Amino acid sequence: MTACGNRFLERLAGILAADPELPFVYLRQNDAYLTVTRSELAGRMGAHAAAWRAAGVGEGDVVFIILRHGADAMPAFLAAMWIGAVPSFLPFPNPRQDLALYREVHATVLRRTGAKALMAEPDLAAEFLNLLGPQATAVLAPPAVGCTALLPPPAAIAEEGAALLQHSSGTTGLKKGVVLSYRAVLAQLDAYAPTLGLDPRSCVASWLPLYHDMGLIACFLLPSVSGVPIVALDPFEWALKPQLLLEAIGRFRATHVWMPNFAFAHLTRGVPRNERYDLSSVAMLIGSSETNRGHTQDRFLARFGSHGLRAGTLQTSYGMAETVFAVSQSQRGVEPRRIGIRIENACVFPGDTELLSNGKPLAGVEIKVLHGGRMRSEERIVGELCVASPFNFSGYLGSGGTPDRFHRTGDIGFLDEGEVFVLGRIKDLIIVNGRNIYAHDVEAAVNDVPGIHPGRCIALGVASDRTGSEEIVVIGETSAPSPDLVAAVNRAVLAHFGMPCAAVELVPPGWLVKTTSGKVSRERNHQKYLIRAAHADATP
Repeated sequence: MTACGNRFLERLAGILAADPELPFVYLRQNDAYLTVTRSELAGRMGAHAAAWRAAGVGEGDVVFIILRHGADAMPAFLAAMWIGAVPSFLPFPNPRQDLALYREVHATVLRRTGAKALMAEPDLAAEFLNLLGPQATAVLAPPAVGCTALLPPPAAIAEEGAALLQHSSGTTGLKKGVVLSYRAVLAQLDAYAPTLGLDPRSCVASWLPLYHDMGLIACFLLPSVSGVPIVALDPFEWALKPQLLLEAIGRFRATHVWMPNFAFAHLTRGVPRNERYDLSSVAMLIGSSETNRGHTQDRFLARFGSHGLRAGTLQTSYGMAETVFAVSQSQRGVEPRRIGIRIENACVFPGDTELLSNGKPLAGVEIKVLHGGRMRSEERIVGELCVASPFNFSGYLGSGGTPDRFHRTGDIGFLDEGEVFVLGRIKDLIIVNGRNIYAHDVEAAVNDVPGIHPGRCIALGVASDRTGSEEIVVIGETSAPSPDLVAAVNRAVLAHFGMPCAAVELVPPGWLVKTTSGKVSRERNHQKYLIRAAHADATP
């Protein structure tokens, strides 16, 4: 391949050209695995590049991809980068999702970003044709199955230029387009890879969706330019049958896996106990994306330790779309550090609340805590975590201006012995009679109650005229609602926090609104609860 002056594209070109018959991805489809080699990926990228260009897509144009899990998603994305366009994945609609809400959110995203073209499944093309602005040239279907073409030389795109868009999860509002330059993506990969110990024997297994930063960066782009094969599962299929991940690890000797905290609990509770798996190949199973919890990892290890996992295999990380992905990573082969704390006047003292470290910042990362209106470097001071790094984003699409050197994350936490500890989101704080309670802690307690679907509950702080403060309201999805389950949820919250819930609402599966990254949307469910409560009050 001809040198183009862009190190990311040159690295990708080198991987595709070296050992072209090596597997690029093992793709699970229709109860079987399709092996896509590097040469096959290059041919498919060539077909997609031709399709993008035929639609009038050129350098710097934003394009969106809404495809089912399958053989086209990865080559469509890489081909857009290859010709100098700026691609972004959007989620394929979940059959259980509120389709009206899906259309509303994504219509706004498409129009606001000024997308040039969209690639979607044929049955969605008509749905989205009218959602694009006047600057758009086409809604494309993927090239025909088996269609390949010669991959042209990569475009000569400056590394300061936009490489891709990631979209923040939208847990508290409309999704924002995070602009990431090639330089930022390269800096992230170069800082993160050394902490992982990737080598020619490595293999990444993932069920994570590609529109999520962890799925896109850690489980797709990082292995793509590192020469590491990927095992890719359908997220919807995994949710229904979580043991698929464990089967894939054993079959392909996967070494690296990333997933959020709830997935550890889902596997612990959802995998049949009479089944055995060989997990001895795993070097790092990394929790990220949401608050990592020691007891969740303990239960996972107790459940699957006899399947070949070791204590030092379970790791932690902290990251976000605005920093490409990882900000910190725990040490490979060593159990993440745990501390017991209590918090008084924003200072951390020894106490009974256990927290799990997210490791030390990656090389080049500086973290400060915003407290009392100023940035502070002292340890064991609680405040908003602020991050400066060589891989911070270039800004939100359409917002104008340049981001501050330190990105305000919206996460509450502190530093201790150089390691990052996260308490939760600022907007997840519930203040009950002057006492600070983190919604994630309430949700963790409720998730342990048998009958509540794992990862499918939310704790809200609802203002009360009666008390003049906020009260705790828990909404949990269940297939078996009963007064006993309401009582069990209340007992769990009372035992952990010394106060009962003002209300426990048991709702059917699918009731809670989730963001496209799979997180429960606090803002939209708060609105939904208030509407439900108002309707109940108005009913005779």
